[in-house]
Amino acid sequence: MASSPSLANSYSTRNNEGCPTEDNTLRIYNSQSFIGREQPFILNHLYIGENIDELRFRAGSYSGYGEWREKLAELAGYTPIQYNPQYKPPFLSACASAWNMTEGPFWELINFSDCEGTLGTIVCRKLTLDFEKYQSKASQIIDPHDRFITRYNNWYEACKVAGDNNGCIQFH
Repeated sequence: MASSPSLANSYSTRNNEGCPTEDNTLRIYNSQSFIGREQPFILNHLYIGENIDELRFRAGSYSGYGEWREKLAELAGYTPIQYNPQYKPPFLSACASAWNMTEGPFWELINFSDCEGTLGTIVCRKLTLDFEKYQSKASQIIDPHDRFITRYNNWYEACKVAGDNNGCIQFH
């Protein structure tokens, strides 16, 4: 399953009858494993207002996003540990190290669903600082197709816009 985050703030418009338009509403959701990441938004609430801003980008296929997230965890300095997935042979993973922690660089993104959920303004502001701190190091990663840095910059932009505009990032 591909991850396709979209960015929106809590505003939307109404049609001629004064009803909210479907494209301009935002429902906040998260898995039970990630409750709190949506703050300051309220879980399961529908937000209606004016001027929803959207920024869409493809975070990659399921495996492509997973590979990018693994490189991000390595970049952030998480020490690879043995990971024993249910349907694959064991391997070393920096993400698995982050999953065992409660904080750290990019932790809120690395230790998050790869297919659905909401990262709220507070998390986006923290992640923006992480992206800024590691930008120079990220730009040095050798990638023949520049996929890592392209995704890195997309995520940075999404977090920055969400953080600066009291918005959020949604995976779907």
